Amino acid sequence: MRFHPLTPYHELEIKYSDKIINGSIVSDPMELEIMSQMLITDYSSVMMEFAMMKKTVVLFVTDYDEYVRLRGIRDIYKELPFPVSHSNQELIEKIDTFSAAEYSQQVDNFIAQKIQPFSDGKASKRVAERILEHINTTKGE
Repeated sequence: MRFHPLTPYHELEIKYSDKIINGSIVSDPMELEIMSQMLITDYSSVMMEFAMMKKTVVLFVTDYDEYVRLRGIRDIYKELPFPVSHSNQELIEKIDTFSAAEYSQQVDNFIAQKIQPFSDGKASKRVAERILEHINTTKGE
C-alpha cells in the first residue's frame, strides 16, 4: 500500500502484514510497480505504466463528480479500459468479478487505438514542434 506523497500515512491506522506492506517507505515507486499484481488508484498517471506492463488496474474514485467539477478531467479518462468503482462495496465487487481475459483484451485494444499510433519514434519531434508553434503564436501577445 503506497499513499500519495502528501498523505500523512504514519497517522493512519493501517494493519500491515506479509501481504500488505507499507509501500510509502519505499523510495522508488517503480520497485512496487514491478512487485505488484494489481493497482488500485484514482487519477494518478501511474495507471498507464501498469497498463503498459499488462498489469491489473482498478480505478477507485469516490470523489469523481467533485474532482471533475473542481479540477476537470481529460476526455481520455472516460475511455480508460479499467474497472471503475465509486464506493468500497463496488470496489470489492469489481475485484470479485474481475475477468483477466476480458481485461487483457480491453487493455490491448486501448493501447492499440490510443497509445501505439503515437509510438512511432517521432513523439519528441512532435512535442518540440508543438512547443515552437505555441511560442511563435504567443510572441506578439
